[in-house]
Amino acid sequence: MNYPYSQANRIEEPHSYMYTPFNGESLLHAHQSSRMNVLQKFVNAESSSLYPDQMFVAHALPTIKKLFDTSSLAGGQKFCALLEGLGGNISRQDIIESSALAELTKDINKFRTNDSVKTSDLLHSLVAIQLADIQDIKTKTWLDRMVQRFEVTKKIYESYSPGFRKGEGSNTSVRLYWLFALALSLYYAESNEIKYLSTLLKICDLLCSLPKNMLQEHIPRHGLPVVLATEMVSVQLLAEQKGVAYATK
Repeated sequence: MNYPYSQANRIEEPHSYMYTPFNGESLLHAHQSSRMNVLQKFVNAESSSLYPDQMFVAHALPTIKKLFDTSSLAGGQKFCALLEGLGGNISRQDIIESSALAELTKDINKFRTNDSVKTSDLLHSLVAIQLADIQDIKTKTWLDRMVQRFEVTKKIYESYSPGFRKGEGSNTSVRLYWLFALALSLYYAESNEIKYLSTLLKICDLLCSLPKNMLQEHIPRHGLPVVLATEMVSVQLLAEQKGVAYATK
């Protein structure tokens, strides 16, 4: 079967995911195959160099491997094997030492629900604080707000009005969807709480539904592989826990 959830541009045509049938192993195979097709097309594509995205990717690769290793050694091995299978030494990037990461972690304290919130600033903070391994309840609080807003609208807006209920501005920024996927990848890899994987799947469906030129203009080098590999390995591990062992076809 074909994987149905990334067949159309999901920014333009969001999927409701209401009453979604589960087609067992055939759907799991289709999911993994679809993701691999996207990765193989994108791995050597030109990419964005916007700050601080490349720094995030360089830190995220070893961080996510370590998180997988903590809960399951097989997870870390699968994660590295998937990335190495794509070539390009993706899993061997040098860490970009920068005080900028530490500075971004401080911004989490400036966000208030009674103020307007700029989404890119919030996502920068949510990613940075997880990469720095800082335990702060505000990370979960704000990530949960982002999850709730996305699950209602299947959109991410440039900003949110006071109360964090109504989105404002454009909802077509590919970069914001990728940053959200990275924040979810980090949180799920550590927590194993299913709701974050559920939302990550939907964000990855959206990213994989987009034309290559849209992705490469807005996502940093190796940025898509790191979130898709996290999602794919997480799905594999969860399936295996449920007694469904399978390999990508």
